[in-house]
Amino acid sequence: MNPVPMIIPMLPEHQVREIERRFRPDKPVNILRTFREIRVFTNSLFPRPRGWRDIREKKRSNGAVYEFQQHGSSLFFRVASKTAALPRAYWDWEAVISGNRNCFFPYTPATNLLFGLREAGDMLLAESLEAVFSRHARFGEATRHAVKTWGLELLCRNPQEYSNSLTAVMMPEEIDADEFRTLVLKRFDMSLGNGLGRLAGKVFRIGHLGDLSDLMLMGSLAGIEMGLQASGVPHQSGGVQSALNYLSG
Repeated sequence: MNPVPMIIPMLPEHQVREIERRFRPDKPVNILRTFREIRVFTNSLFPRPRGWRDIREKKRSNGAVYEFQQHGSSLFFRVASKTAALPRAYWDWEAVISGNRNCFFPYTPATNLLFGLREAGDMLLAESLEAVFSRHARFGEATRHAVKTWGLELLCRNPQEYSNSLTAVMMPEEIDADEFRTLVLKRFDMSLGNGLGRLAGKVFRIGHLGDLSDLMLMGSLAGIEMGLQASGVPHQSGGVQSALNYLSG
């Protein structure tokens, strides 16, 4: 899907020509690259005024009307909301805009989620998506080094399908993975993911994605190795050191 046509009907002709020149619909679209370029380009078309983050308030006799400046990439979401055919509730911006005319908001506003989404996007672009993917690949490999050193089995047996965001670890048949997870939570205040479906009680999952650092990952692996020892799970020590050697290499 090429996202560019969504905004074309709302722009003057000279801006339409510039969009078509930069984002030709017949060219293959790299969604990650396109999102970055669209954000920069639309912000240049609709520059944010000084103090744009502030919400302007107008006083009326029947209450306050809040006006939100619509700039940059937010235009895409406005148009997508108007043209999308899927059922929705909280993301129906037309209902929000219509209600605001009478000083009314149709839902409980989760504005903190919108601020969080904006901050998350800024963090991703500041680090660069390439660096984010590389960091996740390092963390995934370091985690697998630890698991293999412990002598435990990775759920994924095909190295070509290893996940860089999560590692599922098989427990020995005589060990309940959920009891191990409970012990780790109580003793070390660390929550491990549970097995789902037919894997319930058989695996635990280590998440190594998101806003995570080398130190945070090492702390998590140390907690797991301490839990293996405290719960009497048969294993070889040294998994933490193996991951440390990999990250330090």
